[in-house]
Amino acid sequence: MGHLFFSILKYEVQHIFYLGNIVAPMQYISKRMQQNLQNISSQISCRIMIILSKQENSTITMQCI
Repeated sequence: MGHLFFSILKYEVQHIFYLGNIVAPMQYISKRMQQNLQNISSQISCRIMIILSKQENSTITMQCI
């Protein structure tokens, strides 16, 4: 009975580590993607501000939020 318990425990521990090796990189990747999207969106808003100010022939004011 003890041998069976330890073999099940060993399987569960391996399973947890296996899932951790899959989930942790996915969380890292999704976090990096969110950061990249925020950077891209701020760059886009800066470009829009520049284009609008050029069309109005006024001084270029760049506001990055």
